[in-house]
Parts: sequence; structure tokens; C-alpha cells
Amino acid sequence: ANQGRSEEREREICRSAIYGTVSFDPVRPPRKNEPTPARSAAKHGRPRAIPELPPQPTTVEAAFFEKARAHLSRKELAPDKPPGSRRHTPHTEFLKCLHLFGAGIINKEELLLLLRGLFMQGHAPKSGANAGGAVTNPTVANAASDLLKEFEEILVGRGPYAEQERAVKDKSKYGSLPAREYDYSRSEIPTPSYRTPPPDFPKETFFSHSGRTEADAAVLNDGEVICVGPERPPKKRMWHASPEDYDGVRARRNMYEEAMMRIEDERYEVDMAIERNSSAMKQVEPLAEEATALREQEEKDGQPIGRLRYKLRPRSLSSNHICAIARLYGESGDEVVRHLARNPISVLPIVLRRLREKDAEWRRARADMCKPWRAGNLANYAGS
Repeated sequence: ANQGRSEEREREICRSAIYGTVSFDPVRPPRKNEPTPARSAAKHGRPRAIPELPPQPTTVEAAFFEKARAHLSRKELAPDKPPGSRRHTPHTEFLKCLHLFGAGIINKEELLLLLRGLFMQGHAPKSGANAGGAVTNPTVANAASDLLKEFEEILVGRGPYAEQERAVKDKSKYGSLPAREYDYSRSEIPTPSYRTPPPDFPKETFFSHSGRTEADAAVLNDGEVICVGPERPPKKRMWHASPEDYDGVRARRNMYEEAMMRIEDERYEVDMAIERNSSAMKQVEPLAEEATALREQEEKDGQPIGRLRYKLRPRSLSSNHICAIARLYGESGDEVVRHLARNPISVLPIVLRRLREKDAEWRRARADMCKPWRAGNLANYAGS
């Protein structure tokens, strides 16, 4: 940095953000095998909201963490802690252990070793020899054993090793294709809607699960996949889109009505495109103005680029706004949306400028098309 800046000034900048959150924490280095925005867009498509909502815990997971909080709040696990001490309680240590595991610093075995001492004694073991320690209260020991068993079941398919297994699946021949694009030329057809997987399909890789019991295997289908059946001739339509399409005997429509309806459809599509673009522009405009002001303030204060971290608040952009933004960039739309979610302070001003350009372009196009539309309606009205 060319100039120094006090902590009070940085706290003031953080409080000034309205539409997002600002922090000056150290930037986390990219994780191993972390996908780029282009790969994320190709694999997962565009997000439904920006920022993306965090995954919600299942009922089993929520119940386990409630039990763990209640167990770690026992007086037997922290007899010498003052009532107001919250920095090093057993529950905070439990959260630290989960954070280390999620960051890939410790593996599953090391996590269970730490949690065994934490659930038994209220603190992590000093070494592997005294893991678990001597527990005088049998109630605490039984509750800790039950919690560890539940936690081991929750850990199935979690952690860095599980991510490596998923990466191997994604890079395989069938991991990069949806089921409808498999080659079913040599597959059996037990029903019109289902097919057996191709002969070279690795069932052990995609259909195996370490937590499956014999009762699950007896009822779950892991030998057939649903796909689009053979094409059938289209059936005659027996319904009408609106009461205006039905005149009591049959639907009648001459060439003049068809021409007027095509004009109406074109007018509707253009109006909807302009309104969607305008709605996204109104939503993005205050966000982009705040991001631009923060970036200019950083340059004015002589701070290094990238130190300020700006994140949008939850539900800042809905799915309608995201679709309107992606439509501007065509095939690269999903990738642009991923860049917007990852680095909004740099991408928001660019997206706003593009939205304004398209808004002016489409409004000019609509004004130019109004004259032929009007002439077409006048020419076909008499014959309709």
C-alpha cells in the first residue's frame, strides 16, 4: 500500500456497505482441484440465486448437532471454566475441529481422534496415547460413544477424499454425460421407459454406497435407468389454449388471423425481453454503484488491488435477473454469471454497462418495428 490506513477507517468502510458485505480478511488461497468459473458453468449451469444459498442440513444432521451442543454444554466437561468464558468452550473447540476438516487440514481419522477426546473429556487429546482418557462419569461416556457413532455415519461421502472420488467420476466417460446421452444400442429394454446400462458402464463406481444395507438393496433400483423412449407419432390435439380458439364446432383461423397473431407474438416477445432486461438493470444498478464507489475509494487511499473483499447479501439477484443477464452473453452466459457470483466488485460494473447498451438497442429496435406491425394489422384487419 502507498498509504497507511487505520483499523477504525476500515471498520467505517465495512459499515458503509448497504447491498453487500465488506471485509479485509486475508484472501484464502485456491483449494486443490477447485473448478474454475468456466468448468463450474459447464458442469452445474447457472446458479439460481446470487450469492448461492448454502446447502441446508438434513434432519439427521440438524438433530446430531443439537445433541452435540447439549452434550458439550455439560458442566462435567468444563468444571473449571468461568461462566462468562466463551472463547474456549468445548462447543467452540468442536466447531474449530469441523473447520479444520472442511479445509482439508486434517483427515477423517484425525477428526474422530480429536472429537473422541472432546466428547469424553471436554478438550482435545494432548497426544494419541491419551485419546479418550479416563472418564469417571459413565453417562458422559455412553453419550459420547453414541455421538461418535452418529457422526461416523454422517461423515460417509464427506471430506477431501470423497471430493477426489467425485472428481474421478466426473472425468470418466459416463460421468460427463447425462443418462439420456448414453449409448443404449446394446442395452436391454425391460419396459418402454427403462433401459439397462451399457455393458461397459461401471456400476460399482456410480451405484455403490457404503451406507447401504441389505434392506435398502432389496428395494432400490440399481440395474435400470430411465430414458426417453422411442418416438411416437404426435397425437391430435383435443384441447384449445383459450376460449377464443374454439367456436363451437371447430377452430377456424384464416391467413389474415394467422398474420395478426404472428405480429402479436413478436410484439409480446420483444416487450418481455425489454421488461426482463429493465428489471435486471434496476436491480443491478445500486449494486454496481456501491461496488464502483468502494473500488474508487481503495484506489484513492492507495491500497493494493484485491485486499478489499466484497460479497453480495443473500438473495441480491433472483433467478429472473440471472436469466436476463445470462441471455445477454449467449453461450457464455453461464460462465459470466459464475464470474459475477465469485467476483462481484469487478463484474457488476461491466454487466450494468452491457444491460444499459442492450436496453437502448432493444428499445430502438421496437420503435423501428412498430411501423411495420401497425401496417400489417391494418392490412389484415379487414380480412380477419
